[in-house]
Amino acid sequence: MNETVKEWVGKAQADFATAGRELRAEASPNFDAVCFHAQPRRGG
Repeated sequence: MNETVKEWVGKAQADFATAGRELRAEASPNFDAVCFHAQPRRGG
C-alpha cells in the first residue's frame, strides 16, 4: 500500500470512529456530524 493510500485509510478509520462515537452518545448526539463523517470522500 503506498503512502497516499495509507493516509486515506487512516482518515477513513478516524471518520468511522467519530461517527460511531456520536451514534453512541447518550447526551446530545450530533447526527449532522455522523452524516458528515459517514459520507464518501471525493478527490484528494
